[in-house]
Amino acid sequence: EVGAGGPELKVPVMFLNSDGEFQSAEGRKRQDNLVAGAPEGSFVAAIKGANHHAFSDALLLVPKMLMRAIKRGAGTSRDPQEIIADVVEQSVKFLEPIFRGK
Repeated sequence: EVGAGGPELKVPVMFLNSDGEFQSAEGRKRQDNLVAGAPEGSFVAAIKGANHHAFSDALLLVPKMLMRAIKRGAGTSRDPQEIIADVVEQSVKFLEPIFRGK
């Protein structure tokens, strides 16, 4: 663990997760420990309505009928373009200060 004799992060870290139960409690604890011990600018963001496949462009490339079935099976009604827009927004929020030297 960071701060407990483990590796020390030298750069900010960002975790993007779904807002559902996507990872174990142990994994979430490790993630939170990493962020707590990371430099300023590190954060965790939960993307509403996202699922495992939402963090890629796959849902934008499949036919609409198949996409509706995938969304129903994943338990989300959000449009994949909205989810990707949220991912981009959080990524810019994380990266912009780094590239501006803040």
